[in-house]
Amino acid sequence: MENKINIPFPEPGEYPEYYATYYKQINPQIHIFDMMETQRNRLIAAVSNLSQDKQHFRYAAGKWSVLEVLGHCIDTERIFGYRVLGFVRGETQSLPGYDENIYVAEGNFDQRSLESLLKEFNGLRQANLALFESLCEEDYLKAGVANNKEMKVNALLYLIPAHLEHHLQILKERYGINAV
Repeated sequence: MENKINIPFPEPGEYPEYYATYYKQINPQIHIFDMMETQRNRLIAAVSNLSQDKQHFRYAAGKWSVLEVLGHCIDTERIFGYRVLGFVRGETQSLPGYDENIYVAEGNFDQRSLESLLKEFNGLRQANLALFESLCEEDYLKAGVANNKEMKVNALLYLIPAHLEHHLQILKERYGINAV
């Protein structure tokens, strides 16, 4: 890792309140870049050998398949990564929100191969890490507005692995897929 600046764990008030439960899913003592690398490896190891039936499994009617969960995680990582870029580059407009259910419905993730989704996730995580590692200490303290809510860059950075951790827990508890 090129940049091992200590990025402060987000404090209440640095992010919209509804994200608080996500931050409880991750260990603030682990450097965020190490956490993101380890998490990428955990996800790939957990799902790379799933059968076709398991990839399309839904734990209840109307719920996402495993492939759709992965697609949602990719979309969210991409959107949050773009928000980081916008915030550190001084974007003054509120970046748009998104409806995850519409994105999943339009994503056709069940029509894609698991391999293509993992390739996309891996490349996206690598690209995001390269961007995040290139930032200077002052960048992590900047703030921006997305979905009409102000948020600091450090909080948004930690939200990326926190969101994925949330879905890794769901994969374990509801789909029987353990991403230890």
